[in-house]
Amino acid sequence: MAFMAKLNEPHITRDMYEQVRAEIGWDQNPPAGCVLHMASFDEAGAHTVDIWDNEEDLKEYLEDRFFPALRKLGVSTVNPTWSEMHVCAAAPEIQRYVLDATPLRSRG
Repeated sequence: MAFMAKLNEPHITRDMYEQVRAEIGWDQNPPAGCVLHMASFDEAGAHTVDIWDNEEDLKEYLEDRFFPALRKLGVSTVNPTWSEMHVCAAAPEIQRYVLDATPLRSRG
């Protein structure tokens, strides 16, 4: 069953987000089970939404990669929330926003 994870953090800046993303190695090695990751920033801070194949992959990513990266970079603790996904709908035009983050294991 798919899960949607959300994070809304006023203390996370765009620069901090990019540092954490680089530390995790998201582009070179996307986390197993993460189907979609979106991030935005405004005067209220960082906002992310992820879609995960299952809760186990999400929890493993948080404990093994995300939280350690935050600690290493000295970023304050964050409090993601997640719940079972009810529906996800995307138009074909979504492709224009998708970055090439194909896992190395699938590139051949």
